[in-house]
Amino acid sequence: MNNQVKIIEREEENTLQIYAEAAMMKMPVAIGNAYKKIMQNINEQKTEAAGAPFVRYLEINWDKVNTENKFAAFIKMFTRKWKMEIGFPVKNNIDGTGEIKKSTIPKGKYLKSLHRGPYQKVGYTYKRMTAFTKQNNLAIKNESIEIYLNDPRTTKKENLETIVLIPLEE
Repeated sequence: MNNQVKIIEREEENTLQIYAEAAMMKMPVAIGNAYKKIMQNINEQKTEAAGAPFVRYLEINWDKVNTENKFAAFIKMFTRKWKMEIGFPVKNNIDGTGEIKKSTIPKGKYLKSLHRGPYQKVGYTYKRMTAFTKQNNLAIKNESIEIYLNDPRTTKKENLETIVLIPLEE
């Protein structure tokens, strides 16, 4: 895992995405199905994705995430439905169809860190990032974005790479 946390500036990025809610144990299926639908839509429009797939996690209570005991967090893993926007960046401002919506990842300042290893251990990266916010007196928005740089179907868990972004309040 890479321990570096930094502040970056991002430009607005056009996306196609699907909104979904799923418990943690059902996320892989929900995310995989959404990616397939979006890629089919992109291919039908004779264009291509402009980057790696992402999931934008919404309505995160960072105070709870950092203070819950392990047992409560374990129970929530099975009971909480995470609100997500699952998508791909696209080169053109193209339209989606049906549940696939045109959207953007907003311009702004973000905390950024690269997580290396299994998705199940990304929580350690988030803890490092939220500790960074406290040390530097930064306010963060109640969401995060994970950009998946390689394919879990063809990459060993210990070699998975995920860019984690948390938008800063401005």
